[in-house]
Amino acid sequence: MRITGLDDSVSKGDVAGAVAKVGGCPPEQVLAGEIRQDAGGLGTVWLRCPVAAAKKVLEGGRLLVGWVSAQVKVLDERPQRCYRCLEFGHMRALCTAEIDRSDTCYRCSQTGHKARGCTAVPHCSVCAAAGRVANHRGGSSACIKRSKKRGGRMTGDGPRVPSQPARPSTNAQARGGAKEVPMTEG
Repeated sequence: MRITGLDDSVSKGDVAGAVAKVGGCPPEQVLAGEIRQDAGGLGTVWLRCPVAAAKKVLEGGRLLVGWVSAQVKVLDERPQRCYRCLEFGHMRALCTAEIDRSDTCYRCSQTGHKARGCTAVPHCSVCAAAGRVANHRGGSSACIKRSKKRGGRMTGDGPRVPSQPARPSTNAQARGGAKEVPMTEG
C-alpha cells in the first residue's frame, strides 16, 4: 500500500506503527520503505503488511500518523518480472534468456550505476531489443502492452490474434450479392 500526505516530522517507524495499530497486527509484520518527498513537499511511503491489516486501514480511508491525516491507497499487484533479463512473465530462477541485463540501470539501460540517482534520458533496453519505442524507463506502464494469458499470467508479447475468422462484410448486400446470414457460435 502507499501512504501519502506525510509531513517531515513523521518517520517510517511512525507510519509502520500506525498501520500496525489500526490494522491489528504485530509491528514486525509491517515493512515500510523510505519516505520520499513528492513535488509538493509532502512525504510518500510504500509499505507491505498482511492483507487483513490493509483492509482494516483502508476502511477508514485515511490514517492518523502523528499530527497528519494521511491518504491510504492499496496498490495493484505487480506482474512477475525477471531481474536478470528484465522481461515480464517469469522469475530469475526460470530465466532462459541469453542476455543478462542485471547490472544495468532501469532508467537509461547503461551499466555502472543504478536508477535511483540517474538523470540520463530514459531508455528501455527490452523494448529497444524488440524493435518497439524505447523512450521510457524499463518496466514502466509504457514499457510493455501486457495481455492476459491462460491462467491469468501476465506476458509482454503484445495483443493476441483472434481465434475466430472475421465476419463477412455487409457490403455484399449493397453490391447485389447474397444476403448475409448471421454467424452463430456453437
